[in-house]
This record gives sequence, structure tokens and C-alpha cells, in this order.
Amino acid sequence: MKKGDAGLIVLMVAACCYLSHNVAAAGHVPTTAVFSVPPYPAPSCSGVDGGNMFVELDQTRWSDSYCGKKLRVFCMGAADPDVTQACNPSSSHSVDVVVVGLCDDCGEATMDLSKDAYDAIAYEDAGRVKVGYSWI
Repeated sequence: MKKGDAGLIVLMVAACCYLSHNVAAAGHVPTTAVFSVPPYPAPSCSGVDGGNMFVELDQTRWSDSYCGKKLRVFCMGAADPDVTQACNPSSSHSVDVVVVGLCDDCGEATMDLSKDAYDAIAYEDAGRVKVGYSWI
């Protein structure tokens, strides 16, 4: 081993750890999410009950066939660069939710989580957060 190789090896190991975390996150569809507070409007998916862990999708992600299907949503950080901590470190950074309808007013986000679902992954003060999701 040449002088300076140890530092290069440490850098390479750190890069591999960083990339493996982000490649895992890259396997999920990236988007942003907000939350709504009760009372919630009637869901547009008739007969679907998401309990207190549900999501509504905006028009760009919506299909009637998604009613009642489940998503695993992961907190990936703040959407606002001024917010320093968005994801709740005491959680697993993911939550399973049921699609209950179309979000008519998600603002700049593409999904609207129930308050309980949002609180499971992020701090309310963060507002709109970056999330990834996968169908389960």
C-alpha cells in the first residue's frame, strides 16, 4: 500500500455507503407530499377505508385503478432548502398507506397524506417533504 492509499480507501468505502443508501432510495418513485388535517372530505374512492393511514394522489399520478391499493411512502428530506430537519428520526422513515382518492388541491405536492401518516415519517413544521414511494 502506498502512502495516501488508506485515505483513498476510506473515501471509497464512504462513497459506497452513500451510494448504496441513495440507490436504495432511487428504487422508489420520487415526489413530494403534504398532509391534511381532519375532518377529511369524503374520499373519491367509494367503499375504500384507509383508516387513519391514507393518501390521496394528484392528477399526475392518479388512476381509478389505484383505489384501495397500498403504497409504502419514505421520507427523503425537506422540500424547502431552509428546513434543516424534515424526517422524523424516531420513525423508520416509512409508512404504509391506502390510496383513498384524488387530491383536488395538493398545491405543489403530488400526494396528500393523512395527518397520522405524515406524522409517522416527518415533522409537521417541515411542510412539503420529499418522499419516495413504492407499491406494496
